[in-house]
Amino acid sequence: MISLKAMSILFFTVLLAGSLATASLAQKAMSHGSMDHSAHKNMMNSKNSHSYKKASYKLPDVVLSDQNGHAINLKDFLTQSEPYALNFIFTTCTTICPILTASFSHMQHELGKDVDELQLISITIDPEYDTPGILKKYAKKVGATKNWTFLTGDYESIIALEKAFEAYTADKMNHRPTYFFKMKTDSSWVRVDGLASGSDLAEIYKLSSLF
Repeated sequence: MISLKAMSILFFTVLLAGSLATASLAQKAMSHGSMDHSAHKNMMNSKNSHSYKKASYKLPDVVLSDQNGHAINLKDFLTQSEPYALNFIFTTCTTICPILTASFSHMQHELGKDVDELQLISITIDPEYDTPGILKKYAKKVGATKNWTFLTGDYESIIALEKAFEAYTADKMNHRPTYFFKMKTDSSWVRVDGLASGSDLAEIYKLSSLF
């Protein structure tokens, strides 16, 4: 009889194949690390085009601020927060950021009681506008729970982080939709490229420890 772990791995493989098949538009738009506004709009019209893979990143040693104005040593915070899901957003974005944020919120709902084990982290890519006070208002607006942290910092630190996660674009309006999962059981991340639904993210999270 096939084991539960083997069944999970098989399911993940099938799910991955399906996602790769539907991700061509997102991948073309992101193939050289940037996308023009028309590609951004096209991606908006194909909301479940995403792919995922295992990845490794070396993060810079930076200190950020959360929505309550508390200084956060990012490396220490991430280590203490595993498992977590991370994304990059900015509060005045009217295209993909609302979807990225809604997907996180929906994922919380989909996970039910399991969400208590998962920390959500959203890092702004517009630190000049997104002060801790702005992020606190945004967190309230989107109904963020106690285990959802919003981070900002100086411009150089934010750029360094985007580059470390291979998510940097020179124009914030063309930033790429990405999500990152980090489990306690693995030193690597699971990277999700493209616009995934909350249900998709919940399934990826549940299977991340087997990936």
